[in-house]
Amino acid sequence: MRSVDAAATVASVLPTERYLTALRAEVDLIIDALAGRDGQPPALRSAAVPGCPDWDVLQLVAHTGRVHRWAASVVAQALPTRPHRQDVPPELDDPADLPDWFAEGGQELLLALADAPEDVQAWRLFDFPLPARLFWARRQTHETVVHRVDLQAARAERPLTDAEAQIPDDLALDGVDELLSLFATSPRAGLRTTTPAVITVAPDGTDRTWSVRTGPDTAPELITDVPAPDLRLSGSPAAVYLGLWNRLGGADGTGDGLRVEGDVDLWRQWRATVHV
Repeated sequence: MRSVDAAATVASVLPTERYLTALRAEVDLIIDALAGRDGQPPALRSAAVPGCPDWDVLQLVAHTGRVHRWAASVVAQALPTRPHRQDVPPELDDPADLPDWFAEGGQELLLALADAPEDVQAWRLFDFPLPARLFWARRQTHETVVHRVDLQAARAERPLTDAEAQIPDDLALDGVDELLSLFATSPRAGLRTTTPAVITVAPDGTDRTWSVRTGPDTAPELITDVPAPDLRLSGSPAAVYLGLWNRLGGADGTGDGLRVEGDVDLWRQWRATVHV
């Protein structure tokens, strides 16, 4: 088994314009859900969020809107270090203004990313060989996809299925890659096992697979040449994406689309320790 060179994963990242198109669409979906412009009643601000048990819709939207403004400032101002961020709910004269407040932050982010030069020098999360503009376009797209799903789940009062989430395959696969190559394998990752173990992630309909080796003393790492994993996760790209983000329903977190083969306790440990 060999470790994966981080630079080798950059080739699979989507073009910036693909992220901007997706981000614009996701922002609009959140606005529509908040304002009830999609043929359903507006999302209740006090509704619980299944994927974020400590939040209601207002806290979810406040977080997402603040993150949009925060990331926009990093890119637009080419900030060299991490700025402070608060996720407190906005102070609005009229609660009905929440969709407009969120829309303003989304537009600010989209403009910052669209206007930034390709080689803008700005702070990024993680030590990863990806240009700042592309990094933030990718990161904010997946931030918004997942929280759009959270908002729709809050309105449905249950986790969405992978089909209901309507996440295009290319975005879902890219999100799996981001989660596994950055969050799950960072030095801060919480996943540790008492003995070495390998998790292989193999979405249906693609030849792309990822394998993560974990153990008791070091951060998890991506590896290649895996003969037989201890745990194999498969299903539609959206099911794998949402499952890894702990957004599927069911007592075991697999919804009706994620397949878990092998060490079920290792899957339970993933769900308990890998959070973004």
